[in-house]
Formats: sequence, C-alpha cells, structure tokens
Amino acid sequence: LLFCLALACAQISAAQTTLGGWQLSRLNSSDTLPAQVPGTVYESLIAAGQLPPYTHPDLENRWQWADTLSWWYHTRFNLSANQLADTTLALYFSRLTTDAQIYL
Repeated sequence: LLFCLALACAQISAAQTTLGGWQLSRLNSSDTLPAQVPGTVYESLIAAGQLPPYTHPDLENRWQWADTLSWWYHTRFNLSANQLADTTLALYFSRLTTDAQIYL
C-alpha cells in the first residue's frame, strides 16, 4: 500500500520553490480533496470532514478504513526552459516517513 503518513513540502532546488496546491485521492478514484502538506492523510481527511477528530481511543474503529486504502498525493507545477536546462535541478522531498513511489 502506498500510504503516505507524513508527506512534507516538495521543493524544486534551482528556484527554491515550495510546491503547493496538493490534492489527496484514493487509488483508482477521481474524487479528490485538498491535502495538507506537510501533513498526514489523517489530517487531510479530518479537515475535509471525512474522519472525526481523534479525541478518544474509542474512535479508532471509525478510522480503520483509511488504513486499508492506498492514497495518492498529487500536484502540478510548471518549469521554465531555463529551469529545465539547469543540470543541478532537483526535486527534494523532506520527511517522507513511509514507503513511497514518486511519479513525474
């Protein structure tokens, strides 16, 4: 499962630009919701009203479904011709704390 628990800000090194406009979706679903980055799947689901706030251990069973799904964080960004020509250009993800696959 691709379940990103703590996806942090992604930066393009040449411009030192923090990427924004992150969306969260389930694998094979066209439904998206705004993602809090840096943040967790749980934080984004709570903010979207998909999960109740975790205020008591009895609520754990109401959170279980989120662990059974694969989640995708996605955003779009544009690079100029100068940025693309820069041989030192790098995409940097800080604090990825779980297995992840990155697609460009």
